[in-house]
This record gives sequence, structure tokens and C-alpha cells, in this order.
Amino acid sequence: MIAGVAFGVTVTWLHREVTGQDAHGNDVTTWTETDIDNCVLAPRATFEDVQGRDMAIFGLTLYTPPGYDMQPADRIRVTGKTYEIDGPRADWYNPLTAGQGGIQVSISYITG
Repeated sequence: MIAGVAFGVTVTWLHREVTGQDAHGNDVTTWTETDIDNCVLAPRATFEDVQGRDMAIFGLTLYTPPGYDMQPADRIRVTGKTYEIDGPRADWYNPLTAGQGGIQVSISYITG
């Protein structure tokens, strides 16, 4: 069972934050964790041709409240597993209020 709140689940967003620079002027980063409440998870499957074989790849679609600048290099932890964000986020807008409705990202489970 997923530990959640009344209107969704809580996920942990892992994103890189620049914490300084090394001796060569390159950014030094660290993972920062932010809990996001009231999220929705939905299963998804994609199909790809990998070396002549049709392969099914299973993941999740994550819907979050607005205000999170998720990037493809970020990760999501939920149900004890860490998922990679597969691509750019999609920002949803509410046509009735002219406000942002939320964010959608595709995530896949990391193995190995």
C-alpha cells in the first residue's frame, strides 16, 4: 500500500542543486529531496523496437500540484523505489480559472 494523504500520494522529488564549484570551475552538485503531497500515479506502457525486438517498457505517469520545476535529470522516489523522469514535464492549465492546474511527468523504474 502507498502511504499517502486524503487526496493523493506523497512522493519525494530528488533534484540536483549546485552547492559550489571545484578547482576547475565546474559546478559541484548534491541531491536535494522535496516531499510533494497530493500527487496522482497512473500506470503506463510504451513499446519500442530494441535490436529488432518489440519490447514493452512499463512505468508511471506522475501528476503533481503546480510549482515544481522538474527536469529530465531529476528522480522521483515512491513506494520505496526510485524512478527516473523520462522527458520534459507538461504543465497543465485550468481553462476555468486561467491558473496552472498541475504538472505531468513520465517516470520509469531504475534497475541495477
